[in-house]
Amino acid sequence: MNTVRFGIMYEKASWPDLPLGHGVGEDRHVRAICKCGASSVVDTSMWVAAGLGGKPLPTFEDRMRCIPCGARSVPLEIWYGRVRPTLQAMIYVFR
Repeated sequence: MNTVRFGIMYEKASWPDLPLGHGVGEDRHVRAICKCGASSVVDTSMWVAAGLGGKPLPTFEDRMRCIPCGARSVPLEIWYGRVRPTLQAMIYVFR
């Protein structure tokens, strides 16, 4: 099942094992998008610094927590473009 969103981004279903490190750069970022509609940009610097940049993106989904609905696992996606400063932090990393 493919998920289609408008904008310039990777279609997650097409690359299920895309590494976390691919979402690091000035022209791309990682977002957590919950089923309830909440979304946040994820700071991946701690994982990359720990040498985990080669791990598949889904490996980190169980470390995400959604504040509005309480979900304990939130899907991650890699997006092209700079981070919008108005994107609120409704989802956080649980270490």
